[in-house]
Formats: sequence, C-alpha cells, structure tokens
Amino acid sequence: MRTPSADPADDAPPTLRIALVFGTLVALTIIGSSAVAVALPELAADLDLDVAGTSWVLAAFGLAFAVATTFFGRLADVLGMRRPLLLGVALLAIGSLTAATAPSFEVLVAGRVLQGAGTGAVPLLVTGTINARFQGAARTHVLGAIGMVVSVVSGSGPLIGGAVTELTSWRVVVAIPLLAVVLAPVAARLAPDHGDPRQRLDPLGAVAVGLAVAGATVLVQAPGGGLTAGTVMTTAAVATVATLVAVVHLRRRRDGFLPVAIVSDRRLLRVCAAGFSLLASWLAMLLAVPEILASAHGWSPLVVGAVMLPGAALGAVASRVVSTRVVRRGDGTRRDRGRVVSVLVGSAVAGLVLAGLAAPAPAAVVLGFGLVAVAFAAGQVVLLDLIPSLVPPHRAGVALGVFHLAFFSGGAFGSAAAGGLAGLTGLPGALLVVAVLPVLGAAAARGAAREAVAASPAR
Repeated sequence: MRTPSADPADDAPPTLRIALVFGTLVALTIIGSSAVAVALPELAADLDLDVAGTSWVLAAFGLAFAVATTFFGRLADVLGMRRPLLLGVALLAIGSLTAATAPSFEVLVAGRVLQGAGTGAVPLLVTGTINARFQGAARTHVLGAIGMVVSVVSGSGPLIGGAVTELTSWRVVVAIPLLAVVLAPVAARLAPDHGDPRQRLDPLGAVAVGLAVAGATVLVQAPGGGLTAGTVMTTAAVATVATLVAVVHLRRRRDGFLPVAIVSDRRLLRVCAAGFSLLASWLAMLLAVPEILASAHGWSPLVVGAVMLPGAALGAVASRVVSTRVVRRGDGTRRDRGRVVSVLVGSAVAGLVLAGLAAPAPAAVVLGFGLVAVAFAAGQVVLLDLIPSLVPPHRAGVALGVFHLAFFSGGAFGSAAAGGLAGLTGLPGALLVVAVLPVLGAAAARGAAREAVAASPAR
C-alpha cells in the first residue's frame, strides 16, 4: 500500500484524540479473537460443537482477516484510505450482527468471515493514515500513544470476554467489535481521501490466493474435524487448482495481488514465516486454554478470563518494552533483531510445550499462555521493524501487506490445527504438535536478520 501525502490544509487533531480513536479501533480487531476465545466453551455448549467445530470461530475470522488486509491495502492505493476504511467497518458491522444472532454454526461462521474481512481493513489503514498525517518524531509519538491504548484495551480482552459472557451471553461478546461503528465517522474524517486511479486491483489474484489459503486451512483441520472423505477430496482439489491459478496468474501479472518482486524475496519470506509461526502459536493457545480450564476444572468464563488476564497484560507490556528499549539501543542503533526474535519465539515454544505437558494443571497452563503472549506481542514488533530494512522504501507498504497476509494466515492455521488435532491427541497433544511451528519460525527469523545486515551497506 502506498502512503499518500495528507492534504496541507488538514489540521492535525490532538494526539490524545487520535490515540483514543485509532487505538480503540485497532484494539477492537484484537478483541475479535482474545475476548471471543474466553466465550468459546459457552458457545460450544449452546451450539453443540466439539473442539474442532469451535476452532472455526477463530479460524474463519483469522482467515478472512488475512486475505482482506492485503486487498484493502491495494484498494487504498486506488481510492485513498477513507472509503476503504468505511467499507471495512460496514462489513465488520454486518458480520458482527450476523454472528451475534446466528441460529446455527454455519451462519455463525459466515458472520465471522464477514467480521474478519471488515476488520482486516483497520490496522493497515490506521497505520497508513498516521504515516500520511505525521512525520518524524511526531509520528513516533502518535504511534506510541496508539500502542498504549491498544495494549490497555486488547490486554484486557480475556477479562472483558469472560465478564460479558458471565453477565450476558457469548453472543454479546461476538458483537463487541460492532462498537467500531461509533468510531468510524471520526476515523474516516482523519483518513486521506485521495488515491491513484491509475493503480489497478487484482480480484482474480485475491480470489485465487484466498481459496488456496482457505483450502489449506480446512485440510489442516480435517484430521479431527469429522469431515467426510468427499469433502476432504473436494477441498484438496479446490486448494490445488487455486494454488496453480495463483502461481500462473501472479507470474503473468507481476505487480498484482502478490507482486513477484516481493514474494520472491527470500529474506521477506523468512520474516513472514516467523510471523506465521507466532500468530499460529497465539491462536492455538487462545483456543486451547479456555477449553482446558473450563472442561477440567469447571471454571466459569469470568474466572477463566481473570486468570488469563495477567498473561495477556504481560504480552502488552512486553511489546512496549521491546519497541522502546530492545529494538533500538540507547545510541540509536538497532540490536540483532534476529536474535531477539529467536529468543521471543523460543518463549512461544516453551509456552506451548509447558501447557501441553502439564495440562490441566492451572498454574502451568496459565504460565504457558503468558509465555506465548509475550512471544506474540513483542515478536511482531521486532518483525515489523525488520521489514523496512529488507526492501526498498517504495516497496515497504506492499511488503507489509504481504507480511500481514502471512501473519494472519498463521492465526487461522494455528487455531484450525489445534482444533483438528484435538480429536486425535487431545488439546494438550495438539499444542505439542503446534510447537514445531515456532521452532521453524525462529530459524527463519535468524536467517532473515543475517541477510538484512549483509545487504544493508549496499542500500
């Protein structure tokens, strides 16, 4: 996504106002997973779902989020950011209402797909708006203020989800992102409203990539998901054809949905692999922890949310500490970000293994959750800081879009894998299998960082 210049006549509103509006808007996208996860046991009991079925409440949201993020970035290149942002919030609202009133599992998943697709517009367009309106130290200050708001709200996600479920219903929790409608008019007025009509969308590329990712996610969930052999074979065929179409089409249209110059960059792909593993670990834990604690100990959603709160808050604090004290040294130079990511991803491995081996012991499960929360929250900060050093400045926006596609695809993959394997190994065993992903992600991050350092003198 390009970063258009703001209109000179626009007066920048106070930092606090921007932080509250945009920070809360972004936090609502995170609550779409963190708060809903605590409500999953109640949701499953109401709709008579097993763990594999329940996993789709998270996976469908993450999958739509992944593909929509890149699509909205390209749409903003053409139309500016204001109209895509309003379109995203409208989809989010329709999806939230659909999911909250769903009479069946199928309608619920459809609502979550719409909700995720609309939500996918928010983080990228918020970042683009800030980059367009502010420069230098002012931009850093605004982004820091937004980060604090996001940390406070999203870190409270498990407790919010537990309390709302306890007092009302899981349906109200699923509808929480609907609050974005209240903030949308203010946010839209701040967003630049000019794009480049010469830019072209690539709907065929977007559909092909979306079907390929969706098909792969369904297949990962299949082992314990109760799918018929015919469904699995059909899904495999659709995924294969979509992948072939995507490869052929994207080679012919080199500046399409996934530009060849970006997706062929080995260093960026390694960063994407690390991000994929981080969110896969996080969503697997978000699915598993409430289920384990509720089924093994009979804890209510409020209690589950309360014991998960410290871990989520620790992740929020870790992201802030890493961004201000670890990514950059006191003299302004950057640390070895590959090593930092490797340590953080190692924390995800430790958390998954601890929860998998020691479940259902509450202390071990909660500690494991906290270790994964730290890895997810702080690791993405380092990876996002690493991307600009890997690509030329004019490709940074597109590279971020590709990273977000891989990142949120990892979330869909992780929750689907945990749900699919739970029927075969139980949730603790599924966490142990998912732990392989961050091991691979740590190696990928180290390789990308080494190559970035080697390439930096030539830039």
